[in-house]
Amino acid sequence: NKPILQDFLECAFGFLPCALEGFELLDKELTKDKVEDKMGVLDIHIRLKDGTHIDLEMQQLWTQDFVARSVFYLAKIYIEDFTQGSSYAQLNKCVSVNIIAKGFDLNEKIHSVYVLKEKDIDDRLGDLIEFHFFNLEKVKGLPIVCKNTKENRLINWLKFINSNSKEERAMLASTSPVLEVLNEQMNTLTLSKEERRLYESRMKLKSDIVTISESSFNRGLEQGIEKGIEKGRKEGREEGIAKGIAKGIEKGSYEKAIDTAKKCLAMNMPIETIAEITGLTKEEILKI
Repeated sequence: NKPILQDFLECAFGFLPCALEGFELLDKELTKDKVEDKMGVLDIHIRLKDGTHIDLEMQQLWTQDFVARSVFYLAKIYIEDFTQGSSYAQLNKCVSVNIIAKGFDLNEKIHSVYVLKEKDIDDRLGDLIEFHFFNLEKVKGLPIVCKNTKENRLINWLKFINSNSKEERAMLASTSPVLEVLNEQMNTLTLSKEERRLYESRMKLKSDIVTISESSFNRGLEQGIEKGIEKGRKEGREEGIAKGIAKGIEKGSYEKAIDTAKKCLAMNMPIETIAEITGLTKEEILKI
């Protein structure tokens, strides 16, 4: 879900929305130079409009080889788009984002950032490579905060990712419209068999209404245009044909609305909902 993912990236890195507009979700399988090369499959592979690549990985348990794996993945991404004869200036920034549930032991921070630097002085070697680690264990005991700051939004996001409690997710959802949408989607994944059947039934009803409306409109439009053209032909003038088509389209649209309203009434839908779907007035629907 790109809007939800965009909100996380804004919270985690302070990106402005304009910097994330038009970002792409790329193929998660890394290309291999030779058949015998090691396969790499990313969790989420993102490319921003400025060419920056982001590899976002979820890890349940920290392992000692995780750093080596992260470097391997990022190295593959860094050279993936580079072709023979290209300028090295065309290489794009690559960011490794790692969300760790348990066992992270590099430091005690919630959010750690590792970059290339000179060993003895704080001199950064460019900004083409970054490694970010989010330690979910460090947010467990933190309170849910409603203040809309970057730090609070990020903590609530990480708590949501780490939560196994439906109640806690609901409280976190109340702090953000995006988390509210995410929570609704999460809840559909944890429905019982009967709950899922009812949910899918409601979704099917919504789709049926849209389909009924579209098919009725198309059928009514075709019939209306045919009647309009026939009327124009009888008048024998181009102007008459044009007027006939216009009147036919208007008549077809109205007939479509009436037909849709009849089907919605048969489903015992509320008058207000039918009016919203069809564009008819309540009085017109009551006459039906």
